[in-house]
Amino acid sequence: MTAANFEQCLKWVLESEGGNDDDPADHGGRTSRGIVQYEYNAYRRNENLPEGDVWRATDAEVKQIYYISYWLPYCNDFPTAIDYMFFDMQILSGLHAATKVLQRALDVGVDGHIGIITRNALTVAAYSDRPKLLDRITQKRITFFRSLRQPRFVRGWINRAHIVNTRSLGLYKGTITT
Repeated sequence: MTAANFEQCLKWVLESEGGNDDDPADHGGRTSRGIVQYEYNAYRRNENLPEGDVWRATDAEVKQIYYISYWLPYCNDFPTAIDYMFFDMQILSGLHAATKVLQRALDVGVDGHIGIITRNALTVAAYSDRPKLLDRITQKRITFFRSLRQPRFVRGWINRAHIVNTRSLGLYKGTITT
């Protein structure tokens, strides 16, 4: 449905994630462009390659990790704009938390599983009033960030949620194209 959006969404995610980081306050540890060291190690093992320093990961490797681990599972099936918002949510917060945020925005049972009920509610909500759904997801996302009580990061996460919302609306309205 929205495979064509991947390149643009990846560009935005990489912009949001930045470069290399090893902040002791960040539970992810050593990270490059949003990919944590242990995820990069797993990717390399899966490709029958020796583990390496995530800071030396190639752009092609980072792209492939994002595509396989974060885009393919669900985003290809999601409506335009929801694909990017969910892609960004799961990269920043993990699949389970992103799914729960989405379910809260859809007013369905919150079980962390994207099944028939969640998909149906998403289809109905996205095609009846997508801008309203994007705003609801953004507000639920901000509520989630505040619940984490990590003052050092929460302001940046909230800012990112607003940026993602604006870009998602642009994708939906066609004012930003891939």
